[in-house]
Amino acid sequence: MQALLRGPGCLKNAPAWLQENFPSARRILVLHSPTVGSRNPGRHFLESIQERFSAHIVAVQGDLHVGPDPFDLLITLGGGTLIDAGKCLLKERGTVPHVAIPTTAGTGSEATAFAAVYARGVKQSIEAAELLPQGTILDPELLASLPLEPAAHAFFDAIAQAIESYWSNRSTTESRLISLEALSNLWAHADPYLLHRNPIACEKVQWGAHLSGQAIQIARTTMAHSLSYPLTGRLGVPHGLAVGLMLPIVLIFNSQVTPRDCLHPVGYEAFQALLAQLWRALGCTSAETAATALRAKLQSAGISPNLLHCGVTRDFLPQLIQEALASTRAGNNPRQPLAMPLLEMLEYETQDG
Repeated sequence: MQALLRGPGCLKNAPAWLQENFPSARRILVLHSPTVGSRNPGRHFLESIQERFSAHIVAVQGDLHVGPDPFDLLITLGGGTLIDAGKCLLKERGTVPHVAIPTTAGTGSEATAFAAVYARGVKQSIEAAELLPQGTILDPELLASLPLEPAAHAFFDAIAQAIESYWSNRSTTESRLISLEALSNLWAHADPYLLHRNPIACEKVQWGAHLSGQAIQIARTTMAHSLSYPLTGRLGVPHGLAVGLMLPIVLIFNSQVTPRDCLHPVGYEAFQALLAQLWRALGCTSAETAATALRAKLQSAGISPNLLHCGVTRDFLPQLIQEALASTRAGNNPRQPLAMPLLEMLEYETQDG
């Protein structure tokens, strides 16, 4: 069971909360992104930790480099990439308690026992039960000054996680309820969060992203994520943007499932009922209207849904599909991943104009 501190301004109470929940911690390693450490409330948090504890604070930019000194508590203050870097460090150095403080609302990494890394352009996942952080601090005030681009990229990652975990072959009744709650918090507050950083919307979206992490911890992701990995690994497209672009395509692809290519353990008829419930959760009536609504959300955040704008050419598509189908996440997809239909759909999305 994770220790959780949550609510607007709760970061001010973090030192006392840490002492209460991790009383044996004497030497703390704090990893943070440079931008977070330069603005409130992140800066005040780092200052208070330095005052109250014996803390070694490292601003992480690029590859992670920390000294050999031992530590008995790890705190990560940053986005999903930084939290995952902390998990990888613990995998190498030995397990100590880890408190994750996300500064974006996207990956839900603070709620998962795996970390994503890219090696030679190919996404790899490191999974181990001990990688699940023992504590999480969710302060929506950390999102207030987040620029639109990283806020939008993280948001669409969370939306994809909520939807994909819902229809995943590994989903359960419990995980689908979590997925729907995540989607409810994210979808209803998308515009006030992305366009205005409304305080209530920040809190709702942050909680929705956290729940999406809980959901993928159980069910994992599916085809939209596996299609996104080559865009990030080979073309350098930010992960949240890549998966946001692929999600409308996979919505349509999975909606065209047939009894012959349905892989979901509930069976074809029951899976159709699950899809109908998903469309209702999005305030839509079909996959087509849901995909249109997703593309409209992308455009309202200043993102073109055309893959050409991210450097995806038709020549790249065969490699993209080959690598995507080799991903373990593709195996969670409720419709059998078929290269030819996917190629045709992706070719349509890379039309000029």
